[in-house]
Amino acid sequence: MATKSLIHILCAIFLLAQSNSLWSRTITTPEIISTTLSSLSCMEYNPLAGICFWLVCGLHGCKVKTSVKVKHWNPDVVVSSYTTTGESTWLETRSYSSGSSSKLGAGDDTNSERGAKRQHSATTFREVDAIGNPALVATMLLSGTGYVCPSVTSPYVPHFLSSQFDSINWRFASIEMLYPASLIPGLREIGSWPLNTWGAVYPRTGFVTQNEGPKASAVSAQRVGDIITRNWQPHIYYPLGTDCSKNGMKCWAPGPLKEMDAKSGKWQMLGPTAENSCSVFGKNDVVSLTSWADFKTDSDHDFAWNLWREYSCCKRKGLFLYSIDF
Repeated sequence: MATKSLIHILCAIFLLAQSNSLWSRTITTPEIISTTLSSLSCMEYNPLAGICFWLVCGLHGCKVKTSVKVKHWNPDVVVSSYTTTGESTWLETRSYSSGSSSKLGAGDDTNSERGAKRQHSATTFREVDAIGNPALVATMLLSGTGYVCPSVTSPYVPHFLSSQFDSINWRFASIEMLYPASLIPGLREIGSWPLNTWGAVYPRTGFVTQNEGPKASAVSAQRVGDIITRNWQPHIYYPLGTDCSKNGMKCWAPGPLKEMDAKSGKWQMLGPTAENSCSVFGKNDVVSLTSWADFKTDSDHDFAWNLWREYSCCKRKGLFLYSIDF
C-alpha cells in the first residue's frame, strides 16, 4: 500500500510539473483580455482630439451639427511566435495552427535534427500566427457610444497562420529574396544599422538570424505585422484592411506598420512575461551592459505580443463635411 501511495504521489508531482511547464510557455484567452484591458498607457485615450462637422438637411432646410473626435489605440491582433509547429503560444487557438505543413521539412521544428541545429546556429525558425484580439469585444460593444473607435478586425479572426495557409511562402519566400530590401544591407532594418543587434524585416520568412530568442521572436512578429497591414503582398493571408467606419461611426484607420516608427504601431508583450507598457522593437543595446532580451525568455522561446495601432473617430450625425484636430 505504501508503494502504491508513493507511486501516486510521484505521478501527481510529474503531472504538476508538466502543467507548470505548459503554463510557462502558453498564454490563455482570459490572460490576454486581462492584460490588454489593464494597459491604459498603451491605449492613450484622448476623448477630445478634435471635432467633426456634419450637414443635416430636412423639410425646414439644412444645418451643421458637430460631434467629438476621439483618438486612441486599439489592440488589433495577438501575434504569437513559437518554435514548434502546432503549439501556438495562445493556448485556445492551437487548432488554427495544427495543420499538416509540418511535413514540409524546413518548417518542422518538432524533429530532433532541427532542435539540434538550433543549439549550434544563430539561425532559428519561428512559426507565427496573427489573430484578432479577444479584448476587441469591449471595443465592439462600446463603439456605438461615440467615444470608442472600432477596429478594422474582430476577435478571433485569423489574419496570418504560418503553418497553414502561408506555409510555403513563410519557409522559402522565393519572390521576396529578390527584393532590394533583402539584398542590400541597411534597408528595412529593425534597429540602428550597422550597429544592429536585431535583424531585417526582409525577407519576410520564419528564418531569423539571431542568437537571442526574444529578439528572434520580435523580428518574426514585426515581419508578420508588416505583411498583414498591407494589401497584395506575396503571401497567403487576410489583410487587416482600412475600413473601420461601422456601428454609426466615421473612423480613420491607421496605415501600414513600419519598423522603428511608434506612430505606425507599438508592441506589448503578453507572454511569457505580461507587460503593461508598449514600445517599438529595435532598441540599441550595443553599448549597454544588458540586452533588451534579458529576463524576457522561457525555455522554449515562445512569445505572444499585442500589436496596438492608433485610430480616430466621430459619431455620425449626417453627411460628413470635414474635421479639425486639436
